[in-house]
Amino acid sequence: MNIFKTITTTILLLVALNSASATSFFNKYISTSDRQKIENGEVVILNTGNTKKICLDTDNKAAVKLIQTMQALKPAYFAEVIQVKPYKGNENLVELIKNELLNVEGYAGIPYWSVRHERYYDLYDWAKVISRQDKGQNIDMKIKAYMSPFGEVGMDVAVEQIGTSLFYMFSNNTKMYYEDKFKVTDPQGMKSGIVVFRDGENWILYGAGGVDALSVFFLRDRVETSFINRIKSFTAYFINKVDQPK
Repeated sequence: MNIFKTITTTILLLVALNSASATSFFNKYISTSDRQKIENGEVVILNTGNTKKICLDTDNKAAVKLIQTMQALKPAYFAEVIQVKPYKGNENLVELIKNELLNVEGYAGIPYWSVRHERYYDLYDWAKVISRQDKGQNIDMKIKAYMSPFGEVGMDVAVEQIGTSLFYMFSNNTKMYYEDKFKVTDPQGMKSGIVVFRDGENWILYGAGGVDALSVFFLRDRVETSFINRIKSFTAYFINKVDQPK
């Protein structure tokens, strides 16, 4: 009986340790229910609205760079997207996601759910590369995309390999207007990023985006919904993309 108890206790401890490793990078700002979803391999989307409540807590260089970028932005609107995947069977995950992120023309196919119109639209009507610079494994691009209701937007895109981790960031480099009438943010006022890094037997996939938007009081709710849902749609799309059948 003692041997049986010892074996049972050991198994339970190993299970607990394995489960803890999947969420060990997340702090008090993520709920117990969301932690369980992460353990189950689900994509978790958080709309905390404040970078002071960023849920990721790690010293991984790619992740720290993303977090610091978001904190420096001090966005009025902010959202996070998270998934944990096993390393086994996904050994080439970084390369897969990197290739998807570099397929700029494919951004036009990203689905976006409009709360206002209660239907799906393409996140971008079109997207194209204006220039590209390859610096070893790091790539800088300037792109243009049409994103209703904000119109044509110029963006700076950075894709970097930091050690074995992947870092991606895009920032608008033009002013953004709501329906061609009201300026809602200046250049570099909207940023969205994705990092992928390994922790033992797991990959941590984390996306975050924010907007330092100007306040147009009678449009605030509409603008917030437009920005936040687009950030969620973009980051969740690429995190989910590797699970889709080829």
